[in-house]
This record gives sequence, structure tokens and C-alpha cells, in this order.
Amino acid sequence: MKILFLILIYFFIFASCFVFLVPPFEANDEPDHLNYINFIAKNKSLPVQNIESLRVEKEGHQFPLYYILGAGVVYIFNSNSVGYNVIPNKNNVNFGGKENLVPVYNHVLNNIFNEKYDKILFFTLRFFQVFLSVLNLFFIFKIAEFYFFDLKWKLLTTFIAGAIPQFAFVSAYINNDAFANLISSLVIFSFLSFIQGKTVKSIIILSIVFAFGLITKKTIFFFIPAIFFLIVIMMLRKKINLKEVAFLMGFVAISSLLIASWFFIRNINLYNDVFLTQVEMKTVPYYVDAKSLFSFYFIYPFIPGLFGSLWGVFGWMNVALPFFIYILLFLFCAVMFISVAKNVSMQKIMNEKILFAVSCIILCIAGVVFYNLSYSQHQGRFLFPVISFISIFMVYGVKFLTEKFERENLIMILVISFFVFVDIVSIFTLYSFYNNLSVYL
Repeated sequence: MKILFLILIYFFIFASCFVFLVPPFEANDEPDHLNYINFIAKNKSLPVQNIESLRVEKEGHQFPLYYILGAGVVYIFNSNSVGYNVIPNKNNVNFGGKENLVPVYNHVLNNIFNEKYDKILFFTLRFFQVFLSVLNLFFIFKIAEFYFFDLKWKLLTTFIAGAIPQFAFVSAYINNDAFANLISSLVIFSFLSFIQGKTVKSIIILSIVFAFGLITKKTIFFFIPAIFFLIVIMMLRKKINLKEVAFLMGFVAISSLLIASWFFIRNINLYNDVFLTQVEMKTVPYYVDAKSLFSFYFIYPFIPGLFGSLWGVFGWMNVALPFFIYILLFLFCAVMFISVAKNVSMQKIMNEKILFAVSCIILCIAGVVFYNLSYSQHQGRFLFPVISFISIFMVYGVKFLTEKFERENLIMILVISFFVFVDIVSIFTLYSFYNNLSVYL
């Protein structure tokens, strides 16, 4: 547990570097996420997207649980909003400039926050994100306990998840992803606990986190068919009986009614749109980009864009790592994939826990593809709800390599050193990008 603590400390320091290196609002839609929090803190209610005076631009269609918690953080500090003013960067293409690969806002001639108190509260909200992801990493460790017997592989799973630069970046600015990723890990952990023990306690916990997941973010809805699929498999294998399934479904239904139903009833009453699909299109019509599943888009730029931004594309998707880093990461992933493919038998794949992991990853990717039928958002962060399973399969690859070459310590040191190197490069990349005066003047 001491090593686990050191891994969490490593991640906290790494993510904190992003908190301070990335200037305020130089991250995907951060101003709009903050506006949603400000709206709830000030009005003590959710926005209404079809009334101009009560809408929140760009993010007002999002499911509300994270923003309610964020408003709670603001309320604790006896404030009703975080006041700020931004000055656009005249060199950025969005504001009449000719460059896209420059900061969006001017951080040289701009005192962003109205008061010092606003600045403190802003960074408090950023560190709230870091805290959520530290908690997430702890549950990723607990999830790894279902897949590995040896402590070292559980720890390596946790380390790899926390050492992915994009995960640290998403954990360091105001957005709803860090909380959604945590809830997803909680659902995964709770369901694995249930299939292992089928206790009343595991059923109650799963039902509660499942219900909270329903009002967190649509990108984590993959767990609904994944859980249903595995329950069917277990029933067919007679590893769970109808009474246990009915008991689980009953608790899930009651918890969902008590915790989440109000939001969906509100959506029907206000918009006649249960999941806010049409509301999202009306909120961000400039992002709508309908396309066929057979569009070349899903070859390029979707695949390279998804891969690159899974590992590290920062800012407003305008700060990339050096190209050679992506090559090294691709080679690492290729080696891990081949290692797993050559060593995992069909019998092992059919194990319920492995089936659940594989189905979660496939369904999560399918959800990203489905979303991109209407929008062009090939962002790897949408796969972070299954970062636990992505890391677990990487560690399986490392484990099989150590068994083949019988050089366990050397291979583990090389893997850890590689990720630390990538993390250091990502920090220097961000520092160089935002501390070059010529991009502002």
C-alpha cells in the first residue's frame, strides 16, 4: 500500500503541473463548463436551454451531476460565481489571426480574474478535478485486484493509467470528464464485486452508483448493455439464478427512480427529449456534422486523431506532443497487443471478468463512433471511462513479455521509465507552448 500511495502522489504532482502550466481557459470548453457551474451556483437551478435568459451556451445540454457538485464547491466558499474576463489572442484564427497552433487567449496583457478570490476559487475547482482522479486511480487499483493476483501487476495497472498525459490533462481543468470517469470506475468495481460475491451489500452499492451514473454523462452509458450482456452470459452458464437477477434489477430500478428519474422527467416536460439529443444539436448547431458510418472520416482523421488524443493532445486540441512520442507510443501499444494476442487463449477470453472488460471497451468505442456520426469529435478522452481496462490489458502484455523473456525487473523498469519520459516531455511541451511571448504579441 505504500507503493500505491507513492503512485497516487506521483499522479497528484503530475496533474498539478498541468493545473498550473495550462493557463486559465486554455482547455477544451473550460469557460463553458465553468459557466454551467456559475449558473447553478447563482440560480440554484439547472439551465433551461429553450429560454434565452436561462440557457448556458455550449455545455447547457450536459447531464447535471458534476455541475451540481461544482456549484456546491463554489457555495462552500460563500460565492455565487467565479468572475472572469478574457482577452482573445489576436494571433489565433478564431479571433481574426492566421494561426491555429497558438493559445486562444492572451495571457500577457490580461488580468483574467475580477478578484483574487475568483482566482483562488478557480484553481480550487481545478484541484477538485485532480482529487476526483486520484480517487479514480484508487478504484482502478481495486478493479485490478479482480484481474491480477500479484501486487506488482495491480500497481503497474494503476501507474500506467495515471501516467497517461491526456488523463492527467483531463484531470487538471474544469470539465465533467474526471467525475464521469470516476463514476464509471465505481460502476465497474461495484459490478465486479457483485459477480464475485452477489451479496446484498454489493447489490445496494451497484444500484446506487448505477443510478448516479445515469445523470452524469451519456458517454458512460456503455455500462448498461455491458452489465446486461454479462448477466445473460452468467444466467446461461447457471452462475446466477433468476431470483438474484430479479433482486438486482429491483434495487437498480428503485435507486434509479429515487436518484435519477427527476432529471429525465424534467427533460420530457421541458423539451420532450429524454436524453437531450436534440437539445444538444440546438445548443451547438455549429458542431453538427452528420456523416455515414462508411465515411472515409472513420479512417482518417478519426483513427489517428483518437489514438493521438488518447495519449496527449492538450489545450483546445492545439498542443500536440512531438511526433516521435506518438511513434513510440504506437510501437508500445503494438507490442502489448501482439503479446496479449499470442498468449491469451479462447478459454481465458470466455472468463466472465475478461468478457466484461472486452465488452466494456468495445461498447465504449462503439459509443464514440456513434457520437461521431453526428459530430466530428475524435477525442481519446471519451475512452477514459474504460481506462482501467485499457491499462489492465497493457499490463497483461507486459506480464506475458516478462514470462517469455524471464527478465521481469528489467522490463518493468523499462516500461515505467518510458512513461515517466513521456510525462516529462508532455510537461516541457506545455511549458514551451504557453511561455513563448511571440505567440501573443
